[in-house]
Amino acid sequence: MAGFAAGDRIGVGSGSVVGALAAVVIVVIGVSAPYLASRRETDAIPAESVVRAPAKTTKGALKAAMVAQSRAAQARVNRLHRVAGTAAIITAAVAGVGSALPVLSLPDGIPEPSMLSSRVVLLAAAVLLLAALGLFAPGRAAVVRPAVGVLWTTVVMGVAAVMQSAVIATDVPGVGLGAGAFVLCGVALLAAATGLLVWLAGSAEREDVDTSVDGGSRGLVLLVGGIGAVAVLIGTALPLYRGDAYTAASVLEWPWGIDVWGQLLVGVTVVIAAAIAASARPARGAALLIGSAVAALVYVSEWPLTSSRISDATVGVGAITAATGIVLLLVAAFSSARISETDA
Repeated sequence: MAGFAAGDRIGVGSGSVVGALAAVVIVVIGVSAPYLASRRETDAIPAESVVRAPAKTTKGALKAAMVAQSRAAQARVNRLHRVAGTAAIITAAVAGVGSALPVLSLPDGIPEPSMLSSRVVLLAAAVLLLAALGLFAPGRAAVVRPAVGVLWTTVVMGVAAVMQSAVIATDVPGVGLGAGAFVLCGVALLAAATGLLVWLAGSAEREDVDTSVDGGSRGLVLLVGGIGAVAVLIGTALPLYRGDAYTAASVLEWPWGIDVWGQLLVGVTVVIAAAIAASARPARGAALLIGSAVAALVYVSEWPLTSSRISDATVGVGAITAATGIVLLLVAAFSSARISETDA
């Protein structure tokens, strides 16, 4: 509010906007917490009734109570899947709006420059949207969910690249952040909220599943998937493309820009996903690895989408390393899927 009231010489910074949006998210979570807690207690009532049932209760009554408990738990998981899917769809829609709005506020008479990184945001949003539709499919949502748990990071990566270009542009006198920049900051928060909701849905599903049956790391999945994930992490840390006078964002240049942190978010998430996939149920592990490969592919796609900013661009080490990681992740996903078929 102080920034808005300070006059023409002082404006509202991106930190104020992000902080205000974060405060709104915290308020929404606080208001929703009592409702979610009460629904959780309500869903747990059948389980308590089974535990407290008298010894003379017939087997048929016990079976009926267990079936009711299982259906109530499944209904709760389905609701969480739909909520997560709705959040992902909203994220994708808002990302499209943010990419269409001007990212910079320019003096009169100066045309809006082309933000090539907005293409990455649109691609990441489209991929997230397609994956989110699977969360509404009966019987398929639990399999698609792990992939969505990785793909939300690509939206944050694209937004980070746009904001890095915008921050650099604001160093020019008279240039400030436009409406698109503020909307995209909100998109990053929505994407993170989608990831949280997907995690909650996964936790709720595992409460009603005996995961000890398929426990234990599977050697080939762990080895191949781990190597592929590390290759993707290295690829996100190294330049995607380079030229004589310009190099894509990488950890080799200090201080790191916002775009580097976005790339590393994808790389680190892929490593975590590969580690989880090695001990997860085979079908879920395959979905995690496929989602990781697609997330890495979105990162590599920055090369054809944004390399036109320089005329002499050549493929960098990051693109080659990340592409190798994608192949290895797909091999690990195929191996995990085969294990699932064998168990079936």
